[in-house]
Amino acid sequence: EEMYAYCRLSAIIYRQDNEGKKFDSHVIYNFELNKLLNNEWKILKIKQSILWNEGDFTIHEGLN
Repeated sequence: EEMYAYCRLSAIIYRQDNEGKKFDSHVIYNFELNKLLNNEWKILKIKQSILWNEGDFTIHEGLN
């Protein structure tokens, strides 16, 4: 039985601050997973790749 797995998630993240300013992103997340003895999956690694950003980046705390 396989104890490791990989999966990929494509997502669009919509952000808007209290003043109505917007900053959106299209991202890909790559996950590496490990299957535990109780048949649950644990995330070992996450890698985020940003395909594009659009809008006012000043509302994104991680970019300031």
